[in-house]
Amino acid sequence: MGADGANPVHDVVHITQLDEHPGITEAAAAYYCEAAAVCLARHHTSPKTFAVVCHGEEGETGFSWDEPGPPEARAHAYEHDATKEGAYAVTFHCVALRLGLLAIGEAQAGTGADW
Repeated sequence: MGADGANPVHDVVHITQLDEHPGITEAAAAYYCEAAAVCLARHHTSPKTFAVVCHGEEGETGFSWDEPGPPEARAHAYEHDATKEGAYAVTFHCVALRLGLLAIGEAQAGTGADW
């Protein structure tokens, strides 16, 4: 929580690109963001504010997305992969906003991390 006891709310992030992350190509970022939009649209209406806890500090981050159409829904029809890939986009945004950290590359198997 912020110093005044209120949960800090960051600006609404539009999930369309991840330009600030040097380890994510434009094509990969577009795919992850598209998956995020498909997953978010299943259960929410854009924009949506989510609670975020980082190092014990609570706050909120707002996200907006373009409504996916049938082609995007078909491209991300396998929910397991769509959830994983969409979560990458949401997580990249939250980590950058909250901690100022950027993805520099995908991690190798067995490291205990994805990025």
